[in-house]
Amino acid sequence: MTIVESKLYHGKLILGGTEPGVGGTDFSCQPSNVTVTASASTSGDDIETLCGDKLLAETTLAWELDFTAIQDWSDPDGLVKYSWDQALETVNFLWVPNDTETVQISGQVQVQPLDLGGDVNTRITSDAAWPIAGKPDWGTYTPTVAATGAAAGTPGAFTPSGAAPPANLPALTGATPPVTASPVTVWPTGTYVDLGDASKAHWSGSAWVTGIAP
Repeated sequence: MTIVESKLYHGKLILGGTEPGVGGTDFSCQPSNVTVTASASTSGDDIETLCGDKLLAETTLAWELDFTAIQDWSDPDGLVKYSWDQALETVNFLWVPNDTETVQISGQVQVQPLDLGGDVNTRITSDAAWPIAGKPDWGTYTPTVAATGAAAGTPGAFTPSGAAPPANLPALTGATPPVTASPVTVWPTGTYVDLGDASKAHWSGSAWVTGIAP
């Protein structure tokens, strides 16, 4: 046998969904340590029967998403502000340990407010121990393809095949690379594309505009 060594590097931590732009926010650049832990709790005692067999005490598992993150409270869309805004809410999460393997851990986690502040004039971090609802799923991660084109329809479709819709109108208009409209002229009346926040957008002939083409 050979040694197998796994490392956390170039991974993802997404809260509120399973992909950025599909109901989730990517906070991958904040944590310096991420761990999913299971704690066993035993109630009662082992019971030995007449034949010599033993019935073990009942054991349950409590799962947690633990991480240490660099504080970012100067960012209104940062992880600290998110943890305060979503305090005690249960949200979806996705953790991908690295980008060279296909392992992903996902489930639902209860958000708890991160500490804000610390020592003066130094790099400060917050530690989190957020309870996971039940046992998290161990699955295979498939990266989402970024949209590079959008065809008019009712609704229209993003290309290439399997591309995730931009999260909202600002994400559509500011996408890199740009999302090219098809046709590039004014879209026909009634056509549109659906965005990640369930809003609609269409091409005016010169820019992406919210709503259905008039």
